[in-house]
Amino acid sequence: MRQASLTHREVEGQNDWSFNGEPMDSIARILEANLALPAASRVPLEVITKVFQHCIPHDTVCRSSACEAPLLLGHVCSAWRALLHATPSLWTSLCIHLPGSPIWWEDFVDEVLAIMDMWIRYSSSLPVSISFIQTGNFPPNQLSRIVDSLCLHAHRWGSIKLRGSNIILKEFWPVFRQRLVCLESLDFELDLDFLGKSFVNVDALIVPDRVPRLRSLTTSGFPPTIKSFDNPTFHPNIYSQLEALSVAWESPATNTSHYLTPYQVIHAQNLVILSISLNDIGSPWSHRRYAPQGPVVLPHLATLRLRRTHPSPMAAGFVDGLFLPQLQCLHLDSFAIFRPELRLWHGSLFKNLLIRSKCSLQALTIWQLSFAEEDLHDILLLSPDLKEFSFFDPYAEAACREIMRRLTIYVGGAVLSMVQGLETLRLGFSLTQSPSLEGLETMIESRTSGHCSETEERTYSLCRVRVQIDLASHGHGDRVHEVQVFKARVDAMSHSGHLDTRVDISSAYRPEYLSMP
Repeated sequence: MRQASLTHREVEGQNDWSFNGEPMDSIARILEANLALPAASRVPLEVITKVFQHCIPHDTVCRSSACEAPLLLGHVCSAWRALLHATPSLWTSLCIHLPGSPIWWEDFVDEVLAIMDMWIRYSSSLPVSISFIQTGNFPPNQLSRIVDSLCLHAHRWGSIKLRGSNIILKEFWPVFRQRLVCLESLDFELDLDFLGKSFVNVDALIVPDRVPRLRSLTTSGFPPTIKSFDNPTFHPNIYSQLEALSVAWESPATNTSHYLTPYQVIHAQNLVILSISLNDIGSPWSHRRYAPQGPVVLPHLATLRLRRTHPSPMAAGFVDGLFLPQLQCLHLDSFAIFRPELRLWHGSLFKNLLIRSKCSLQALTIWQLSFAEEDLHDILLLSPDLKEFSFFDPYAEAACREIMRRLTIYVGGAVLSMVQGLETLRLGFSLTQSPSLEGLETMIESRTSGHCSETEERTYSLCRVRVQIDLASHGHGDRVHEVQVFKARVDAMSHSGHLDTRVDISSAYRPEYLSMP
């Protein structure tokens, strides 16, 4: 109505200009009417478009229905709706979530096809990011309807994520034999029900001539083969064009020589991010050593994530040969989680990696793995630029106190930070074994039994704990820092639970403020 009113006043002003001969009065009335509008109505369309782009969630998983953005923004007014329809960049991400509960499948698929058509139409000719998620037994005949419709626009795929069973990959398989000129990211997280089928062959998915722009590859559920490395004439080495590679698989029980091993993955020289996860620590790979012929230099690698690799000849051969001059972030997650007697084995390996590479870490995460105190102390000394440090070990007694000792040194009775630039500190420990730090108070806000998963006879459930650290008693004024602590562990066998907590300390907090006895 305000916009209509302004238009009416503008028409009146033009009439005054034409017939009354008083242009200045007409302009004044127009300006007066414009000033009467809310400030939001005078924002340029370009600015509103930028605001919309920030409101749209970047994760496609958050947008699984027509009730969510960007359609939700179009419900405000016709002007916003017109702007949304005229901005293709707001329609370039789509998630297709297939439920497993019994519903009217045909009606559901009709709705999904209508939403897909709308997203494809409004995104114009821009590349589209697709997330395809299967959570149950979706009827195959209805699944093929959605996949066939989606594959008609495969030439515009910018990235695609597949989640669910390998039946999904079988449905999408024919389109991967085409030339996908816009595709930059492939992400597969599939179950192993059909691992033995012939269509599970990653080499056929990543032929350079078909995906010339591919820069990121994530596979989970099946290992890629090594034809690219052992037989370069088969097709060029696709891994040389990747900048991000994440490999997580259940290793095969036999014929391990036919599959890509972690050590062979690292020959991709242009990698910036490398993530490797071995979910079967008892596999035949564990007893094989892949000794490097010389230093393996990854000149651009900035982030290395390793998960579920236990102390073995294979792990030693993998780490010993690495030379990473640009390494900034090192994440070690769930190392030897079920073999605590071997937890101290890895510290010297990664200390030597930093010495050999002459790099300085900015972020270090050690999750459920104990390092020998001297090794961790040396790693921190080798990382003067460290800004983020995360440590969690549910087995260590008084882990928080030990870490604080390693982070601080005493000079003349004063506590000084060993890592001067540290901004974020995350400490995980058991509340039943937590150290009594002066000024630290805890309060449980809520605890839920949902979102549980069973792992090695334990059930992990969520909780929230608020921690307040009062620094007034230490001569730092009235500063009170509130810290969120969460993650509960419950022993499902004895039903006697205790909390494993993670403490996040903001950049305003400094380790030296803690009182160390």
